[in-house]
Amino acid sequence: MKNRLFLLTLLISSVSFIILSLLLVSKSNTIRDEISFEVDGISELATISSKANSIIDSANLWSTSQLQEKTRSISALSVSNIDSEQKLELATLLSFFKNSSLQNKKAITEKCSDLITYCDQIIFQKRKVLGMKSATLSSYWDYVNILIVLACLVSITLVITGFRFVKSQENYKKANSAKQLLLSETNHRVKNNLQLIISLFRIKSSNVQDPEVEGKFNEAINMVHAIAKGHETLYKSNDFKNLSLLDTLKDISDGVMLHRTTKVSFNGKDLELSMEKALPIILIFNETVTNSIKHNEQQELSITVSLENLHEFEWQLTIADDGLGFPAEVISAQNHQESIGLDLIKSLADQIGGKVQFYNQTGAVVKVIFQSN
Repeated sequence: MKNRLFLLTLLISSVSFIILSLLLVSKSNTIRDEISFEVDGISELATISSKANSIIDSANLWSTSQLQEKTRSISALSVSNIDSEQKLELATLLSFFKNSSLQNKKAITEKCSDLITYCDQIIFQKRKVLGMKSATLSSYWDYVNILIVLACLVSITLVITGFRFVKSQENYKKANSAKQLLLSETNHRVKNNLQLIISLFRIKSSNVQDPEVEGKFNEAINMVHAIAKGHETLYKSNDFKNLSLLDTLKDISDGVMLHRTTKVSFNGKDLELSMEKALPIILIFNETVTNSIKHNEQQELSITVSLENLHEFEWQLTIADDGLGFPAEVISAQNHQESIGLDLIKSLADQIGGKVQFYNQTGAVVKVIFQSN
């Protein structure tokens, strides 16, 4: 998670540097256009000033017709790259030279002098603005270069870190795959060992003549079978930490119900539980179903198993049959110790911090409330 966050930070930083660089380049282009505008204005003003200066220098040497021709050439000039107020003032000065009857050389040279002064003032202002804009443009390009270098460094770091991250992910997947294989093999071996214990119990019970002792063997076999089913579910699934509770209980009921006329139905929302949390519930289910069958052997039996989410992490497992029910003296709180089965169920519920209730409805009902977290 930290590696991914670091990679995301590098990516955002690199993109940010590139975007800032592009914004500065765009701003630099705008300033460059403004500089070009100022340079063109200075060039146009310098042309006017130069022509006016040549008139002042040569006015006494030219004939009247030559002087009128030179003044008309000035009046034809215009400057587009200055602001509107400057254009208006310049147009007023140039309008003097449009008069075709100009013959007073003194007046012409005075106007030329005024025109040169005004042009020099604007040129001075523009050169000042030009210097400021050039400095700004230079600083912008310095920033652009710095940002490009930073973007390159971050991008290189991103590529190297990304490569290492991909490599570490591949190594993690390989290690995790090996771990899963080991866990699967471990659960498989545990299940096989439990099946071996079941086989030993069955061999021993085959030599027992006492029905009560044989029943105890069968109860033990069912318990070990329930635990084995839990481990079998784990090694057959891709998740070696959690198992599906209802699906596991269904598998266990198939084993317990073998050769019996008992129907078990399941309903409710399924729940993923850790083996540590699920095992006591599996044993509670096994003990409850075994007791239901044992105490109702002379009739067909229906057992309903429901799993309900009461609130957020609080769940309720209800196992109800339609048999004879609990004897009143057995389910009373002070007489739990008279039934080893009920005492075992209560003890298993305590292991997961759960609460258990025993009561009669249409038959016996065992209700377990527990936390899934």
